[in-house]
Amino acid sequence: MKKPFAVYKSMLKAIVSCFLLSQILFTSTAHSRVLEKIYAVVNGEIITSTEIKDYQKKLKNGGFLNDLLFSDPKERKKAIDSRDYLLKLLVDEKIIDFEVKQNGFLVTQERVSKEISTIAKRQNLSVSQLKSTLKQQGVNFTEYQDFVKTSIERRQLVEKEITSKIKISEQDIVSYYLSKNKNSSSQVYEYNLSHIVLPKNKMSLAKELSKQLKKSENFSALVKKHSVDSDSKSKGGEFGKFKSGEMIASIETAIKNLNIGETSSVVQTPMGLHIFKITDKKLVKDPRIESQKEAIYQKLFAQEFKEQLSFWLLQKRKDAIIQINKS
Repeated sequence: MKKPFAVYKSMLKAIVSCFLLSQILFTSTAHSRVLEKIYAVVNGEIITSTEIKDYQKKLKNGGFLNDLLFSDPKERKKAIDSRDYLLKLLVDEKIIDFEVKQNGFLVTQERVSKEISTIAKRQNLSVSQLKSTLKQQGVNFTEYQDFVKTSIERRQLVEKEITSKIKISEQDIVSYYLSKNKNSSSQVYEYNLSHIVLPKNKMSLAKELSKQLKKSENFSALVKKHSVDSDSKSKGGEFGKFKSGEMIASIETAIKNLNIGETSSVVQTPMGLHIFKITDKKLVKDPRIESQKEAIYQKLFAQEFKEQLSFWLLQKRKDAIIQINKS
């Protein structure tokens, strides 16, 4: 025996199928005339030729559309080029609005007014100025209120069903960065450096000092005696704190394999000849990843959202009562 819901669903499908056999909606005048064609019925809600035409017009000329389904420019173009694809998106939209009602996410006019005030403020406008702007653009304010109301309701549904379930971890961000930057590492070294600086024509002296330092010669004493960098000389040769990737290649190459307390061979830079000492060295997060963290998060979130929305709609389609007029 079929369950009550299954019986109801079967009956409703049969009714809808019969309804679609007519394919045309008529007026109730004495001489019935054709109004428009019905393309689909979704959970009792019809999609007519007028709705299809309105969406095509909005897609081509710009207009208020469900940003859940039409935010991607590729999706918009596909919907413009293919009526069947547009119909698929409109079916999805009807499913979303059905689920809004099922979950009780209907909002009050007061909430809509509040949202419109917020939108106006964000654009540095009063509500009356926003109304005037919309009027100049040929937008009826009542229609705009309906659009805002629908947007809030859909947003609440999406937050509950999809957004709240998406988790992008720190490791997801790092893994994405490393997949796009094959030679990078998720961690880099941060160095505290001191140095002795000599003129470019003092290579022999520089090499001799480098040898002496390998034999544990006092670094500070050699800084005081030989370094020509007056700024760092008074601080025992202190050069600064740097991370991997922030230094010029010749310095990074010379110090990357050194441990704390060790000194480098002679390094030539535009400033002169240097001998570096590692006064501290520790692993830290790669600043290049940190600088791109928010952008990567947004990208991964958008990808995950699109996948989750598609999966959610697929599941809801299975439960929905959908009849498509293929003629």
